[in-house]
Amino acid sequence: MKKLLVSLALAIAFIMICASLACAETMLEVTAESLNIRSGPGTAYAKIGGAALGEQHRVVQRQDGWCRIVLADVGAGWVSADHVRIFNDGRLPLYVHLEEGAVNIRAGASVSSEKIGSVALKHRYTVLGEDGDWYKIALGGGNAGYVAKWLVSAVFASDGRQYSQAFLQAAHYKQGMVKVSSAVNLREGADIGSESLAQLSDGVKVAILQRSGDWLRVVTEFGQEGWIFDDFVVFFDVSADSVQPQAVSLPQWQENGPAAQGKIKAERKALSYGIRLILSADKPIIWRMQQDASGYTLITDMSIEGLDVSYPDMTFLVGGAQQNRLSAVSGKHIYHSANASPDGKKLEIDFGFGPLLGKKIMLDPGHGTFNSYGLADPGAVGVTGLQEKDVVLDIALKLKTMLEEQGAKVYLTRTGDTALTVTDRAWLANSLGVDLFVSIHANSSTTRSVKGAMVYTQAPKYGSNHDAAARMSLARSVLSAFVGTTKQRDGGIFQINAAVLRETVMPAVLVETAFISNAEEEALLATDTFRQNAAKGLYHGISDWFLSLR
Repeated sequence: MKKLLVSLALAIAFIMICASLACAETMLEVTAESLNIRSGPGTAYAKIGGAALGEQHRVVQRQDGWCRIVLADVGAGWVSADHVRIFNDGRLPLYVHLEEGAVNIRAGASVSSEKIGSVALKHRYTVLGEDGDWYKIALGGGNAGYVAKWLVSAVFASDGRQYSQAFLQAAHYKQGMVKVSSAVNLREGADIGSESLAQLSDGVKVAILQRSGDWLRVVTEFGQEGWIFDDFVVFFDVSADSVQPQAVSLPQWQENGPAAQGKIKAERKALSYGIRLILSADKPIIWRMQQDASGYTLITDMSIEGLDVSYPDMTFLVGGAQQNRLSAVSGKHIYHSANASPDGKKLEIDFGFGPLLGKKIMLDPGHGTFNSYGLADPGAVGVTGLQEKDVVLDIALKLKTMLEEQGAKVYLTRTGDTALTVTDRAWLANSLGVDLFVSIHANSSTTRSVKGAMVYTQAPKYGSNHDAAARMSLARSVLSAFVGTTKQRDGGIFQINAAVLRETVMPAVLVETAFISNAEEEALLATDTFRQNAAKGLYHGISDWFLSLR
């Protein structure tokens, strides 16, 4: 009885502590030399791992004297509460999210509380506090609800963590933070086909050791070293990748008040798709971009000097009380993109009239994935031995050049044979936040006489939440331009439950350029002329679709 009373008192005390620390994350520290991790809350459940003395883990659920913890290698498991020390580390996740399944949002921190909604897949919910095994999350409009910790994924900020010795030794290097919607691969080499060494979540701090093109060699706060694509890193001292006013610090001064905070030198560079303004200063440029009916206006806290720019049908003006406003105006619709240097002292803004300017596009040359024997999937193979993977890669490379000449930023899922699966390719597109995904293929049929081009998409027919109208309009635009350019037979638009369509969140299509199983079309696919025309057709279809979005 005495032992029961002591246990009850401790339990009550623990509950009171948790209630008073609603803004702290529940943790445990292993107090035994070794501790079994089991698949369920009891010794009858299978052992799935082990924990050593002093290890600390986040607690997501407690039941019958057992604690459920999050583990990197086995996902989640249970340990006995008799051999751990429970504490709160003063930290909460930045947000929680759900990638698949269904989770209820409740009015209180209990399964018996009223259900007030459901967690939307892939949506980030800001965490307001903690109540035992539940997170309190923001729902918008000043409302809040509760979700069970063990049912959602939590993403923490880097601040407050114990940094690795390797990271601390690299502290004098440029530093940044990983910014992704889910996770990103840390790779062995500067290539998306390189082996994945680890997956980094949103908020992980990195020190940049080396740059190679668009890739950064980094050491993480946990001591991992490898390569990461630079689009996934935001540098600490400047907001370098956004022109949205709400995402960029506004000037902390009034135009009719104190003097400008410095001077900006303006230069220009002619481009195949427009003109680039290069603005540079001796300190980080604070700026924002606003749009009106006639064009765009850059607003900064410095005076702009040396602007002498002319471009057909576009006028550039410097104004404002401090000569701190730069406007690009035209009777035509202007497109633009803006990029700041890592130190924030240089800002490059491209202006033009083409709808591809600033668009991020992922091209996926189909197949080419290594199997368990180290052999690359050739895709369909023609009677002469022509392989689909080689044909579509050539078309994709030609298309990439065309799109980039018009100001698009183009990514390829592969530039040769690759370790990326079809699901990896979709994940890569989602992580990069591209505007468009196009998978390129050559078709095959047991009926050798079948010819023509087809476009596949995926919409609510398969229970997805994709924008069906956007995907169908993209499919129509691409197929129309493709058959118009290549003179291929129009084989129609179909829905298909393919991973690259099902798992991508942006408008996406899969294009079957021709039937490699047909002798006549295999001969076409083997020629550079057809491949060039195929790339042109896809280019026009993509461009026409973006133009239709105005």
